[in-house]
This record gives sequence, structure tokens and C-alpha cells, in this order.
Amino acid sequence: MPDPEKDPKPRTPERKDPKPAEPIRKDPPPGEPERRDPGRNQPAGDPSPPPDGNPPPQAAG
Repeated sequence: MPDPEKDPKPRTPERKDPKPAEPIRKDPPPGEPERRDPGRNQPAGDPSPPPDGNPPPQAAG
């Protein structure tokens, strides 16, 4: 009787659940880099004018 309870077979389906969670995590990452790109471009793009068309005060100096 305790054999079927200890069988890893019922646990296999449980392990499949966390696997589909991995692809779900891949979805948000692509969105994060997009938000980080513009954020990093601004500080790193000090010499270059922002999309507004107004040059940064540092470059003007």
C-alpha cells in the first residue's frame, strides 16, 4: 500500500508544473531590458541630445 504513495510517478506531474513557469519568466525579462535600455541610454547618452531635442546642460557647458 505505501508503495504507490512513495512512487515518484505522482511527483513527476508536479515537476512539470514548475517547468512551464520557466517560459513565463522569460516573457517579463524581455520587457525589463526594454525599460532599462532607455534608462541606460539617457545617462550614457549625456553627450547626445535626448529625444526631446533639448541638449543636456552638461553638453551645453
